[in-house]
Amino acid sequence: MTAPTPQLTENDAEIARLRLQVEGLAMELTAARQQIEGLSKELSTARQLASKTRKQQRTADIPMRLGRYFIDTCEVMHYRITTTWAEQVPAEQKVELPLAPFTFSGSFAASVEEVAGADPALRDKIARACVRVLTRQDRDAHRLGPEREEGASAWRSYVEQKAASARRLHYWAMPGGAIELARVVLHDDYRI
Repeated sequence: MTAPTPQLTENDAEIARLRLQVEGLAMELTAARQQIEGLSKELSTARQLASKTRKQQRTADIPMRLGRYFIDTCEVMHYRITTTWAEQVPAEQKVELPLAPFTFSGSFAASVEEVAGADPALRDKIARACVRVLTRQDRDAHRLGPEREEGASAWRSYVEQKAASARRLHYWAMPGGAIELARVVLHDDYRI
């Protein structure tokens, strides 16, 4: 049996050293990948938070901006409804989905103030519900029952769904196709 040559022993030592170095680099790579993954999650969370904050700022600015232009709640809601329709209905569908002629009952403004207060998000929901009604796109509306002398029928539609005390929109459908927005109420209120 021959003794190992010094050349082989040196190569074995170099291979062992390189293996240790590779293992160390592999651990550093794994740690770097974990750090990148963590930073990616933080970045995603930060982007979501920034988007939410921007949206809240835009929504919070609306009442202040509208307050400069309108004093009356019905004027503010008319603006919100018209703007919501303009933003939500694509240009090529505006002819086939126009807003029906509409008015507000004497109790509409007070009901919006009572139910929504200064909450811009809730006022936006009310505007979206009005647009669904006024464009005849509301599949969930149902009759309330009473009819007025001129033939207007009472209807009820949702403003919110699956929420505690979900808000509802009550309105009169007039014989000629016009709509009178009557009241915004809590779920258990059926007064029109």
